[in-house]
Amino acid sequence: MVTKVDLEKACDRLNWDFIRETLVLAGIPRHMVALIMACIETNSPSMLWNCIVADKFLPARGIRQGDSFSPYIFMLCSERL
Repeated sequence: MVTKVDLEKACDRLNWDFIRETLVLAGIPRHMVALIMACIETNSPSMLWNCIVADKFLPARGIRQGDSFSPYIFMLCSERL
């Protein structure tokens, strides 16, 4: 039996409350959870639109792809699911 899981854009769909609960359930100390969540929630990307940098926006969910810590957070959350 083969099971295929489509993880495309899965990092963008992680709810921040779910990430926080997962970190707490994993036994990570609360002060470390607060530090990790501060890094996740203070992300403010901007877009390039017709060679002009648009205003920054504040996302409400997801983790940064390419960040060295994101795969660990993603694996913790996927194991909880």
